[in-house]
Amino acid sequence: MSSKQNGPFDPPLPEVATGKLEAVDQLLVDGPEAQAFLQRQCTSDLRVLDVDGAAQWSALLSAKGRVLFLFRLLRQAADRFLLIAPGALRGELEAELRRYVFRSKLVLRSPKEPLAVALSPESPASAQAWDADRWILPGSIPDEGAAALDADWQHLDTLRGIPRIDVALRDRFTPHMLSLQRLQAFSLKKGCYPGQEIVARTHYLGQQKRELLRLVGDRPLAVGEALKLDGRAAGEVIQISPRDPRRALAVASQAGDAASFTLEDAGAARRLPAEDRD
Repeated sequence: MSSKQNGPFDPPLPEVATGKLEAVDQLLVDGPEAQAFLQRQCTSDLRVLDVDGAAQWSALLSAKGRVLFLFRLLRQAADRFLLIAPGALRGELEAELRRYVFRSKLVLRSPKEPLAVALSPESPASAQAWDADRWILPGSIPDEGAAALDADWQHLDTLRGIPRIDVALRDRFTPHMLSLQRLQAFSLKKGCYPGQEIVARTHYLGQQKRELLRLVGDRPLAVGEALKLDGRAAGEVIQISPRDPRRALAVASQAGDAASFTLEDAGAARRLPAEDRD
């Protein structure tokens, strides 16, 4: 099979691959009040999803403004939305949102089928774009015998600065610390949602002190590894690529023009330009 190379530090990925994602939580929110309900809970503004098939990044926050879940939010119909959260365990999104349903006229349902996806330079027919190279396929694929593409998917997330909020990262970082503004994952104008006051205060008062960085190490990196700048603690690695553990994401102090960080063993991790692709 032919392959493509994403960059000088990247291992090759299949030119065209179709399979399933296993390390992902899905939640279908369906009903006449689905949009109004999600508008009250999510960080993004669902009103911009004005056509079927439109998608955006969004999040659920704690009352302290920390990210609990980061997910891709797809409008399937005016009253039906699919939330896809890589890194989350099955059923977690449903359990979190069910706490706020009360008497809302909607149904929450976690699909049992694995998420069918494709890695391809071109859009497969009838697929929903995730980003420039990844697609969500309509329908489902057989659970048995279908290739799991989680490692390739997480590799691309890491290259593009998309953090995966698993149990270890949940409720630790604000949207600004994870640079979710690059994904346009939160709105400053839509009105109230849990944690909205913290998000607005951080933005308008310039209180952001840490940010998400893409790094490439001179050796394999590890989740939780400390970063130093001028001999002082500056941050930590939060995500590595399963295809190339030199490639990582870190939450670190805003480093100005600093080109690299020092590791505990005197190794180095070079800072890469911010990746703004969705």
